[in-house]
Amino acid sequence: MNKKNSSKYDYLINEYPAVITKDQFYRICNISKKTAKHLLDNGLVPCINSGKKTRKYKLKLTDVIVYLEARDASPEIYTAPIGWYKRGSTYKGHKREPRVLTEKERKHIINYAKTKEVYSAYRQSGFSAKYYEANTENILLHQSAKQGFDSISSSKIPSMRDLQQEFNSCLDSKKVILKDYASFFYSFEIMLIL
Repeated sequence: MNKKNSSKYDYLINEYPAVITKDQFYRICNISKKTAKHLLDNGLVPCINSGKKTRKYKLKLTDVIVYLEARDASPEIYTAPIGWYKRGSTYKGHKREPRVLTEKERKHIINYAKTKEVYSAYRQSGFSAKYYEANTENILLHQSAKQGFDSISSSKIPSMRDLQQEFNSCLDSKKVILKDYASFFYSFEIMLIL
């Protein structure tokens, strides 16, 4: 290899074959078997999956070196999802995180909710020009919020109650996760003391 493409992981090329197994992969990378499985199953590290029960993964050593360099640059991309390491039947697989509203979308929801009654009255008046002149600002704000939603998705606009319920459920799950984290951290501190 020339100096331009040299890496601190070049020594691996002399120590391992060009194609390696999952066992060699997790030992080279100093990660657990479960983390290796997560990386391979989710395509974070390219591999060939034969579908067999044992020895089913084959990886190019060059792909492993690329992974190690990328992990050094941004390790957060390669972390396993929350709950990945839990044992037993409590872990039901990685669930997609709920889509978080942007500030612009949140503003559209609030404006839509605030001006809904004014716009309804405007529609009931038969789109009266007189009513429009008296409430132009609110009507335009309502129409702008509705257009914002239409451009984002064709689904039903969520109500403030639905959004509040979703927020509360996220808050509850956060409390559970923090409680688990605190107990884990406490047990970890005890192990360090011993």
